[in-house]
Amino acid sequence: MKKLIFSLLAGMPSLSVNAEDFVCPDMPTSVTSVSHDVRNEIEAAAGAIGKVKAGEVNVKTDVITRNLFEKFPNVDKTLSIQIMSATYCSMLKKSNLTDRDRLSRWEKFQNGILHIGSADQTTPKNTKLSFADRLLLDENPTKLTVSKIVLEQWVGDSEPYVTLQIQNISKRTAIGVKPWLSAETQLTFEPTRTASLFRTGVSIDGGDMTQYPVAPVSAFVGRLRPCNDCSLVGVGLTPLPPDDIMAAACQASDDNERCAEGLLAIPFGINLRYRSIFDQSQTQFFAAFAYFKIL
Repeated sequence: MKKLIFSLLAGMPSLSVNAEDFVCPDMPTSVTSVSHDVRNEIEAAAGAIGKVKAGEVNVKTDVITRNLFEKFPNVDKTLSIQIMSATYCSMLKKSNLTDRDRLSRWEKFQNGILHIGSADQTTPKNTKLSFADRLLLDENPTKLTVSKIVLEQWVGDSEPYVTLQIQNISKRTAIGVKPWLSAETQLTFEPTRTASLFRTGVSIDGGDMTQYPVAPVSAFVGRLRPCNDCSLVGVGLTPLPPDDIMAAACQASDDNERCAEGLLAIPFGINLRYRSIFDQSQTQFFAAFAYFKIL
């Protein structure tokens, strides 16, 4: 991949201050093989890079391009890079930037594209990080949190899903976020229409939040049901059921206190696996609970 990108960028504008040297690559002739929607997405990605600060161009290029590849895994990566490069270069050429700034941004863009191919099989996996690298990683952690867990109905499926509300509490993008549930072992579920839409994971920008369906209710109950005559009444992040779940479970009871004592909280784990913009693989664990009512 890295060699491919080097070849792709060969002959493109180099860093100089002569405006006449800034000649953009042509839009590839094979662009017609990409659907209109995909091409719009690629061009929008190039436009997003054009809006960032000069010092963030290389990192944002890397993040945005990786997100693009994850969203369209079946689109030729070479063609995607060619379209993005031609679009971004054309934007720079038409901008009001100085020649030096224009060419500086183009070099940073190239560095960002090249970084995507840097983790190939020839790269030593045990490369020792410098102190500066370790300090950079320490000062820029990528942290997620599960702020809520609910039973949510998703369009296209006949039953609700155990759904996580995942929030990125850091300033850096979390890439390829894929949650999974565990009890004594990892809980696996047959993918339905809803789950298949999220099979490649999602990326969450710094400060943003997303919802992620992890398990259809029927299969989830089948894995955790503590007794044959128990019914799932909700899920949460605390050992004691939240007031709204308690009220809904006991609304038909003449003795709410006794009803509440009959609710069981069965613990399970939420595991979030993702990558940072520095290509570090990370996993976070959270405790959660399924609330069952004895019938």
